[in-house]
Amino acid sequence: MLLRKYEVYTVSEFLNKDTVEDISTLDAVIGNLRRNHKKYMWLVITVAATIDLSGITLLDVTVANANLDTLLSNKFAVIVEQLIFLAKYACMGMGLKDMIICLLNGGNMKEASFSGIQYWLGYLFLQFYPTLFN
Repeated sequence: MLLRKYEVYTVSEFLNKDTVEDISTLDAVIGNLRRNHKKYMWLVITVAATIDLSGITLLDVTVANANLDTLLSNKFAVIVEQLIFLAKYACMGMGLKDMIICLLNGGNMKEASFSGIQYWLGYLFLQFYPTLFN
């Protein structure tokens, strides 16, 4: 049986231990980002592109009439819309790729259309299903 060594802390040491390590780790990451200008610029552009300024007033910089739920639901709706956009074109591309592969392997047009039809049906589903709920 292996003996385990346990560290003993007081409550205040335990509470301060994690925060000091987290803060020093965060400072190290921020320092690395500041030295790497490409990643720092990418971070700044990403934050600037995703921040929602519609509920912020310019005079006192307070959030006006926008609670966390509405801000999150707006962000989630934008993310879902972008994912559906990408999925539609991925379905079209994969369907076309499957059809071309089937034709290059010696199949006829009927076999090629059957091999790519599942992706085209996926595209149609993504195109028309959200309109049912609007």
